[in-house]
Amino acid sequence: MQRFHFLLVWVALGFIGCGESSPERSVPAAATQSRPSEEPIPTFEAHLEAAERGDYAAAMAWNAGAMLVEEWWIKRSSAGESRLIARLPGDRTKFRDEHLVVPGTYVYELIALNEGAPTSLGQATVKGWGDKVFAAGVHEWTVVPVDRIYLEKGAVVRIGNQDWKADFIALESNGGVIESFGVNAPAPEAENGRSAGAVTLRVKRASGPLFLSTRGEQGGRGAAGSAGADGTAGMDARAPRFEKMPSALVLFHALQGLQLREEEKILLVDAGQRATNGGDGGEGGKGFPGGRGGDAGELFLEIEKGEKFWPVLDASGGGGGAGGFGGTGGAPGSGGKSARDEREGAGFPSGLPGKKGKAGEDGPRGEAGQPAKIGYILEGAQMRQ
Repeated sequence: MQRFHFLLVWVALGFIGCGESSPERSVPAAATQSRPSEEPIPTFEAHLEAAERGDYAAAMAWNAGAMLVEEWWIKRSSAGESRLIARLPGDRTKFRDEHLVVPGTYVYELIALNEGAPTSLGQATVKGWGDKVFAAGVHEWTVVPVDRIYLEKGAVVRIGNQDWKADFIALESNGGVIESFGVNAPAPEAENGRSAGAVTLRVKRASGPLFLSTRGEQGGRGAAGSAGADGTAGMDARAPRFEKMPSALVLFHALQGLQLREEEKILLVDAGQRATNGGDGGEGGKGFPGGRGGDAGELFLEIEKGEKFWPVLDASGGGGGAGGFGGTGGAPGSGGKSARDEREGAGFPSGLPGKKGKAGEDGPRGEAGQPAKIGYILEGAQMRQ
């Protein structure tokens, strides 16, 4: 009987257990609840934009996130002055503050107005430096902050061997040139050309044809060969020397019955010497090799928007310098001077001058520099070869 009761209790407990989920299949309560969605974070940014020449604007954009906004206020602070410059409907997400005075720094604050309560979404700073115009001619680049550059026809901007990184809002070129070294501007004589630095140029908006080069400097001309030796001078002539016959000798001849004519009474005591010709000048020495050309610098150009923009990129090594000139031939030696006994009218003419020495051979051209890599990202622009 007791055993029967035990079985009934066991069966009843089994039925109760069948109505519950097993621990392995149970789902925590937290997992069945939906998580709140992440609310977007409000953002506010501003940047400088170029308008007409000399004119700039600050372009602003924002995202209100999950905020409910009835009206937007924009405050601007500059040069110690702060004022409200715009009140905009709550559905606006952009604003442009035009005709900024540059150089200048502007701080903008975005304020959201809801039920009369203002809330600041943050500040954004815009700094403008202005334009740089390069007229026709050669200009050395100086490190100054610039937002936009103009290269007029015939303008050449030289950046030398410095590493050059530039970010411009705009670049307008009318066939202008930006280069490390001029193609016809070699290094000083007997010097190697300098290597160009790396150049990275990023432009938001570019227009017109542009030549951009990181070519190495051309090597200098080699030193000239040594000059040939001058020819030796000829020996001067020595005139013949005559003397009158001594009286005793004249008397002796008379006693012998010889009557001497006057010219016979003149005795030659020194036959003299003819002048010699001058020596020829020596040959000049061979010129020295030209200097080595400088290596090119790596070149990278990035254009966000091209408007009839046609760039030509060059990163070739500088040419080797021309060989040095051969040395000049030596000067000819002068002929010896003439000599004459004016009393007796006897003598010798001057010697002939020697020949000028032959010029030396020019030296060989120097070795060219090494080229460098070119990289570019061009949107709306076409590369010219």
